[in-house]
Amino acid sequence: VGVIMSEYSIADPAAWDYLRPILAENGGWAMFIYTPRGKNHGKMLYDAALKNPRWFSSLLTVDDTYNADGSHIILPEHIQEERESGMSEEKIQQEFYCSWDAGMEGAFYTNELKQAELEGRIGDYPHDPGKRCQTWWDIGFRDATSIYITQRGDDGKPIIIDYLEGRNKSLDTWIRDLRALPYDFEEHWGPHDLENHDWTTGKTRREFAAMLGLNFDIVPKLSVADGIDATRAMIRVARFNKPKVEGALVGLASYRREYDEKTKLFRDNPLHDWASHPADAMRYLSVGWQDYGPSTGGKKGTPSQRFKVKRALRR
Repeated sequence: VGVIMSEYSIADPAAWDYLRPILAENGGWAMFIYTPRGKNHGKMLYDAALKNPRWFSSLLTVDDTYNADGSHIILPEHIQEERESGMSEEKIQQEFYCSWDAGMEGAFYTNELKQAELEGRIGDYPHDPGKRCQTWWDIGFRDATSIYITQRGDDGKPIIIDYLEGRNKSLDTWIRDLRALPYDFEEHWGPHDLENHDWTTGKTRREFAAMLGLNFDIVPKLSVADGIDATRAMIRVARFNKPKVEGALVGLASYRREYDEKTKLFRDNPLHDWASHPADAMRYLSVGWQDYGPSTGGKKGTPSQRFKVKRALRR
């Protein structure tokens, strides 16, 4: 039994996890054919294959591919013609030169993530047992629930120490799983969806969570565009514990605009796919975060007090 995954770098990476057990049971094989889309799960798979002697890996650019007579299949003048006809440099580097550094065309956070990597803010930032933690939720059931776990750095900026994601898990199961982690939680933040009522209980999701001992605060509601701007600003200062949050980083790198096939232009609104969930949770973190820096003497009010202050500032 074999599986061929075409354009794997733009597929939901969870697909491979569902297929692995089938192939393991049948002694099967898998083949992945794709061009890069930034440093996302396609890059992770390629790097893993390079390190595993049981895998074959090959990366061939236009400089490495030839016709039977020894001539290049695609000549430099062909690429220049594409460039002059309007093909973006990102797409050229991606499709002709298999560049991992070009970034996914239409992606929102390519530059910010590159900056974070260059500045060393993506690396080993493990849990500090002496500090309390916060959670930031994008909730779903058939769609994935995504949760960031943060701690406050000495500069007041967030250190993202862990990331959880899963489908078809109820709220009470998530709460149980959080309590099993070795973290001391002080705050839990989520979207306005938590105020929706469940018709089976008549209670909001927020009220149901409170019954189970987890008290949510609601992140101020901003437009998606404003939230994306806030996320860009947050990625420029946050630190990421890569061993635990690599899946979230892949999602942030893959979060991109919708593409209009008729106009051949990117729309302003984001594409809703698997990458939306880690990106939405990061957006809530970015909108809801407060530094509690020297101006406050390191002190903070209750979550409800902070929410009232934010609402007052928006009026």
